[in-house]
Amino acid sequence: MKKGAYNILVCVRCHPLSSLEYQLSAFETIRIIDEKMVILIDPYRMVQIPFLKNRSREQRYAFDFVFDKNSTQNILFEKSTKFLIEGVVNGYNATVFSYCATGSGKTYTMLGKETNPGIMPLTFRLNHLTK
Repeated sequence: MKKGAYNILVCVRCHPLSSLEYQLSAFETIRIIDEKMVILIDPYRMVQIPFLKNRSREQRYAFDFVFDKNSTQNILFEKSTKFLIEGVVNGYNATVFSYCATGSGKTYTMLGKETNPGIMPLTFRLNHLTK
């Protein structure tokens, strides 16, 4: 965090398929490249439509960080939030905002569990240790 600078950092956390999706023989439609890019694979890519034959049906999106299904709460905290604490302690504002569909894991990412804390408890613990 630099004095007087406005920064927005956009991170994406990709979760694994649910047990129901596995039962339905679903496949992952997300590929992560270099922890920065998400490629969305069209689930209907096998459908042959003549006028779309030579068109790519993939969509690519770039972010500051992309976390895969194996990323831990600590990794997410280290890359997305930890660097904000010093600025907040020195009087600067910071916001960590989690947005997604209901049931997608926002509460887990932000709060976690007692045995695997999320962003908020990790922030408070680190802040407490730095005093």
